Amino acid sequence: MNFISFVRTKTFWQHVFLATSSVVLFSWLALWGLKMYTSPGDKIKVPDFRGLKIEDVSSFASKEGVDYMIIDSIFDPKGQKGIVIGQDPMPNATAKEGRTIYLTVTSTRPQLVKMPNLLDQSLKSAAATLETYGLKMGRIRYIEGLPVVLRMAYDGKDIKAGTMLEKGSVIEVYVGKGIISDGIVPNLVGLTRDEAINILSSKGFMLGVVQYDGTFATGTDSSSAFVYRQSPLANDSTKIKTGAFIDIFLRKEVLEQSAPDSSTITNEQQQRPDFEK
Repeated sequence: MNFISFVRTKTFWQHVFLATSSVVLFSWLALWGLKMYTSPGDKIKVPDFRGLKIEDVSSFASKEGVDYMIIDSIFDPKGQKGIVIGQDPMPNATAKEGRTIYLTVTSTRPQLVKMPNLLDQSLKSAAATLETYGLKMGRIRYIEGLPVVLRMAYDGKDIKAGTMLEKGSVIEVYVGKGIISDGIVPNLVGLTRDEAINILSSKGFMLGVVQYDGTFATGTDSSSAFVYRQSPLANDSTKIKTGAFIDIFLRKEVLEQSAPDSSTITNEQQQRPDFEK
């Protein structure tokens, strides 16, 4: 039987009818299901949750026939705590009964942050660090010492880095004046370069000219070289301003020699170690 003959048969038209009916029925069912799924049902105006206390939200939502969900909490140091400050959808919008309303509330407790370490930072750097952590710079007190942050305090008491504080807390800092009291020159002869630098730092002095005597194979060798001269000389009876520069002379072997007068040392005499390649 050829195709034309088959088209003229009753069987062919039965199949066409069944296929068409199936498509129409399926389309109707799909549209009906979609309509039922998205049916607006009983519509209501969205109630206004703003200004409600958190403990009153549940009963208010039940009374209005809607569900709610708190999705965000914001701490406002100046505003009232524990109230609704925002919602989605907005009040008076049209929504289906039972619709979930998403709420933003103010936190009853502030966020906690770690106290950063401000010691040895400049005042400008310390202020920027506090701002990064959500803290505020309070009173600045000037004391004797290097011109960096020397102490940190909160609520009148010293505070250590890492202490948990409420975000927005005010931190008091103690900064050195840069005009410093007299100090005794420490004896650096016989110490390694790194040991001498640590001693100077702990005593409040600055490293001045560093001059090497001899050739050093590596940077490690130069850091472990020994001080054999210093200027000014270590002397229990002579005091200089802490914060002053002290020059050191280094070589591989420990060899104590009298130090030259500091006035004879110039910046041009400062040398770096001649590392061998």
